[in-house]
Amino acid sequence: MLQDVEAGRSLETEALIGSILEMAKLTNTAAPAIEAVYALVKLLNKVMLLEGGGVKVEKTSKAA
Repeated sequence: MLQDVEAGRSLETEALIGSILEMAKLTNTAAPAIEAVYALVKLLNKVMLLEGGGVKVEKTSKAA
């Protein structure tokens, strides 16, 4: 998914996270953290598609 974000490609939100939520609903299992991640990833995907670009992720070094 990170490679998709960096390249500005549409994310596979439903396949990766939606299926987990579907299983949680079928088994009556609470999954608030996964629901939050799902909402944030969908928002990220929407913003990327609207703005037509990805997000550059850079490594940072530890401050001395």
